[in-house]
Amino acid sequence: MKILFFSTIILFLSFSCNNKKTNMLSESEISEIQDEIKKEIDLLITGCETLDMDMAFKVFSRDTDFFMIASDGRDYDFQSFFNNNKDYLDSCIKFELFTRKLDIKVLTSDIVVVSWLYKTVATLKEGNQDIFENAGATFLFKRVYDNWAVINYQESTLPPERVIN
Repeated sequence: MKILFFSTIILFLSFSCNNKKTNMLSESEISEIQDEIKKEIDLLITGCETLDMDMAFKVFSRDTDFFMIASDGRDYDFQSFFNNNKDYLDSCIKFELFTRKLDIKVLTSDIVVVSWLYKTVATLKEGNQDIFENAGATFLFKRVYDNWAVINYQESTLPPERVIN
C-alpha cells in the first residue's frame, strides 16, 4: 500500500513539474510576444487616429468568443461594439489617442493581458471636441493560428468633457 501511495505521489509530482516547465517562457520569448502585442495595439491606435475602423478593429476577434464590457456596464458582441464605435468615429474629423501607460503581461505563449491607460481628444465634424481625460481598457489576447485576437475587452471612462467651439 505504501509503495502505491508513493508511486502515485511521484507520478503526480513529475506531471506537475513537467506542466510548469512547458508553461515557462524565456525572457526573449516574453519580449517577442510583448513586441507582437505592442504592434497590435499600435495598429488599433493608428486605425482610430486615421478614422479607419477596419484597421482599428482588426485586432478584435469576430468569433462568438468575443465579449466586451462598456463603461456603462453593458455587454456587446463584436458587431454591436464595432457599429457603436463606427457611428461615433463617423461623427469625427479627428481622433487622437495619448497613451499614459501600457502594461503587457504575458501569461502563457497563447494568452496575454494588456492594461492601457490613455487620453482621447475627438474633434467632431461640427467643431466641438469630446475630451476623455482619463480612460482605461483591459484586453485579453489569445493566439489563434499564429495570429493574436482580443477575445475579451473592457473599457473604463467617464463621459467626455464637451468643449463647445
